[in-house]
Amino acid sequence: MAAFEQGDLAANLGSVEGTLLTMQAAREQRDFVNGSPQAHLINAVEFCLIFNGDLSSALHAIERAEADWERRFHVRVLVLVLHEATSGLGALLGKKFRRIVKQLGVEADLAALHALHSEIVVFTREHYAEHNAIRTNAIAHRDGDSLAQIRSIRASQHSYLQPLQGSM
Repeated sequence: MAAFEQGDLAANLGSVEGTLLTMQAAREQRDFVNGSPQAHLINAVEFCLIFNGDLSSALHAIERAEADWERRFHVRVLVLVLHEATSGLGALLGKKFRRIVKQLGVEADLAALHALHSEIVVFTREHYAEHNAIRTNAIAHRDGDSLAQIRSIRASQHSYLQPLQGSM
């Protein structure tokens, strides 16, 4: 995994926060009605920015972790971020979003947006059970069953996670 430099993270998070503040000010100034096409579009962009910041922070923490336990903890946090965000992204970037983009005349590659939406939906579907188990057992500790927690932690063997988690 390529190093995620501290300066890169700070610059990325600074851009994310600055953009969110600018969008919030514009939203408040224009007083978009919730449910309006503009509000939906802005909400989707803001959601993606927040996801970007959370994902960047989680990846940085994984790369900087010194102990295996610390790295595995941050991988579980990353899985939680992916689980929650991809579920939301699937809904936010669906047909309604693409229709609004077209309706508002926003320059965008609609075919690329459709392909991205499809990839998110497939990823969510393929990993939902595993991510939900990690969320329920290894993050929230909801059922108090330590064996379920251990199994859930060790079950995270998907190829996209292996470079991040080291040996378990």
